[in-house]
Amino acid sequence: MQLIVILRANIARHFNSTGAWQGIANEISDVAKDFGVSTEPLHPGTPDPTLSRYFVVDRIDQSAAQRMATRLKNLPAVEVVYVKASGEAP
Repeated sequence: MQLIVILRANIARHFNSTGAWQGIANEISDVAKDFGVSTEPLHPGTPDPTLSRYFVVDRIDQSAAQRMATRLKNLPAVEVVYVKASGEAP
């Protein structure tokens, strides 16, 4: 399974203009650490501001993915979180 995390557009713009990314990244990383996983950019190195909002957690079981999604949905920086089968189209 994969967990897809999409950050809010206004948050992503805010990161670029104020350097506030670190605090929000830490919140997301803390949730990931609680589940023994890490979040990675889905489109690493992209200059596209829309695609840079997408993050992924790979190789997570469905139950843990659902619990993690519930926690991430409560973070103000997160717009969308969903679980999908690995290799499935977004």
